[in-house]
Parts: sequence; structure tokens; C-alpha cells
Amino acid sequence: MFYFQYKDEQQESILYQVGNNFAPVMKMRLVSGEWPAPAGDSSVSREIVVNETFIRKVGGGKPMIGEQIDVKGVTCRISGVVADFLTDTPFNPILSAVLQQIPTDSCRRCIIQTADVAQQPRIMSAIEEQWKQMFPYSPFNVGYQNEMMRDAIEASDNIARSMVGFAGVAILLCITGLFSLVSLNVMRRMREVAIRRVMGASSGHISWVLNKNYAWIFAAALLAGCLGGRFLALKLMDSIFKFNIGVQPQALLYSALGIIGMAALTIGFKIWQTLRVNPADVLRGE
Repeated sequence: MFYFQYKDEQQESILYQVGNNFAPVMKMRLVSGEWPAPAGDSSVSREIVVNETFIRKVGGGKPMIGEQIDVKGVTCRISGVVADFLTDTPFNPILSAVLQQIPTDSCRRCIIQTADVAQQPRIMSAIEEQWKQMFPYSPFNVGYQNEMMRDAIEASDNIARSMVGFAGVAILLCITGLFSLVSLNVMRRMREVAIRRVMGASSGHISWVLNKNYAWIFAAALLAGCLGGRFLALKLMDSIFKFNIGVQPQALLYSALGIIGMAALTIGFKIWQTLRVNPADVLRGE
């Protein structure tokens, strides 16, 4: 963190002093303004870019393009705003950030982007060989981006596995309850079903007669389940990950389609059993 004065108030932010190609390599997206002028061979850039959180916290959400702040004794102009990015891990909130480009000779770390994952071992081996020749007494410290996110990925996978287990139990209970409800309804109306079949009613018509009373209930339950599930899922993710992508619309769509499919199979199986019963046997028993 570094501290600076803005409108006679002391502010704090994370300062990233990076090379000229850092933003394109990390695929940062410019929201407004323009990219800063590159750093020289021996001088830092007099222009900086900030993230959206910086604009909200420091500028109160007002445009700050063209504003000047002091960055470690150098007066710099804000030339652009980039979309928010992870400043730590997904477990912590995004902080305000400033990116300042510095000479290549001042950089102490290197970020490498490969076109293909299969190239990584070969490239890493070549870099390590060159490193040992140039810096034989310095350790070769290297890591992959996914390894840095390992804790977040592991927590996410554990949550996903737990939710799959809970969802499986809930689905089994719902299917059992739905099958029992449909079975009781069919048993109560077996005489009516037999008469309709004798009168020439189709299978589709009989299915609609038996289940039309549940159609609106099922539709309301499906809507309430999607809204309630989205709300609870957001609450769960927000309590663990301060930065997450939320609940995607396609996730709700696929869940709703899955529930509809399982309900159709459950009801369809019971209707199929009902239609196999000879209506004459039912009427004779009555």
C-alpha cells in the first residue's frame, strides 16, 4: 500500500509498478481514457491508470481522467481506468489500485504468457537453464497462475461437491413426494380414468386431467425455487468469496429444465402404469 494526497485528504491504494507490456499480457480491459505513455529506458511514466474501485473510493465515482496525484515523489496524471481485477485472492475484497509503468531494468519479476499449455514445461526448462547460467547463486523461484489460486479453487470445488450431495438428496425427496402425490390422486380417480378410457379418451387427455391441478402449483414452485436458490447461492458465495461471478442465467435455466424433465419422467411413469390397467377390471371392481 502507498499513501498519497488527493484534494487535501490522505488516501491509500495498492501500487503496481510494472513493465510497459504488463497490461496486454494480463489482458486488462480499458474502461475509459487511454493507456499511459510507456516508461523510458531510465525514467518512469508520468501517466498512470487506475482501477474502477479506485474511482469509487477515491473519486467518489466521479470521472478522474486528467487528475494528478503524487506517486512516490513523482507527479503523475491519470490517463485511463481499467476494469477491476483481483488485487489479492477471491476471499478478500478488491482494493483500489494504481498501475505505473517503470523501466525494464527496474523490474524484479517476469510474467510469461504461452500460446499453448503444452509449451509450458519446455519453456520453463529453457528459462531455468538460462537462469542458472546468469544467476548461479540465486534460487529459481517460479509458479503458475493456477497454483497461486489453488486455495480458492479447492474451496470452490469442495463447495460444489457439497452442494451436489445436498441437491441429490433434495431431488430424491422431491421425486418420492411427487410420485406419492400423483399415485394417491390416481388411486382416488381410478373410476373416472376407467370411464374416460372406455369413452375413448386419449392418453394425453387423461394425463392432463390427472395433473392439471398441479400445473400452476409446479410452475409457482419452480419460479420460487429459482429465485430462492439464486438468492441463497449469492449469499453463500458472497460470504466466502468477496469477488465472484455470481449466478449465471444459464445455470438457472439448466436447473429448471432438469427439474421439469425429472418431474415429467416421474409423472409419466405413474401415468404409464395407470394406463396399463384394464378399465373393465376397475369398473367391475366398483
